[in-house]
Amino acid sequence: MKLHTEAVTPVLWNVLSELMATEPLSDFCLAGGTALGLLYGHRTSVDLDLFTDQSFDAAKLGGFLSEQFGLTESSIGSNSVSGVIQGIRVDCLAHRYPMIAEMRQLDGIRLLAVEDIAAMKLNAIANRGSKKDFWDLYELMQHFDRPQLLGFFKQKYPSANLWTVEKSLSWFDDAEMDPDPRCLKGRNWNQIRDAIAEWNRL
Repeated sequence: MKLHTEAVTPVLWNVLSELMATEPLSDFCLAGGTALGLLYGHRTSVDLDLFTDQSFDAAKLGGFLSEQFGLTESSIGSNSVSGVIQGIRVDCLAHRYPMIAEMRQLDGIRLLAVEDIAAMKLNAIANRGSKKDFWDLYELMQHFDRPQLLGFFKQKYPSANLWTVEKSLSWFDDAEMDPDPRCLKGRNWNQIRDAIAEWNRL
């Protein structure tokens, strides 16, 4: 399987490839909408979310990225480093929840398993779903049914309230004012919103 590199800019792809080749980021995998865009080619994405399930020295990693990659606008927190590299927003985070499937490596890029990304996407929607999140959910719906997707969430976040997630999947008000992502499959917001509402009918 080849990644859909048309979903990202050449600059983003180069930054991602270089980051993946560095030892300090060897425990990190790509997740989020950029990972899904590269896997499915459904929309473009402009930032990098790199996750590990291990704690890490954020100050040390931030220093490395600043020195070696010119990280700017940096923010260093507990197990988190955020900033900009060559105009690309990069977030490195420890997400210490169980991996529910094996990560995969394609074209030199380590990606969280789709099952884990799907669970994290539902978690994002439960907290405040953006239009991009719903766009990604619609693409995931083409590959998994509702019980499967909710099952991934329950596996990854066993103590979370599943009912809260189910309700949030039909709450589109927060997303309505977001700009549409650039879709690569000819979809529009009304189509996606209506399909998700029907799919999630409680």
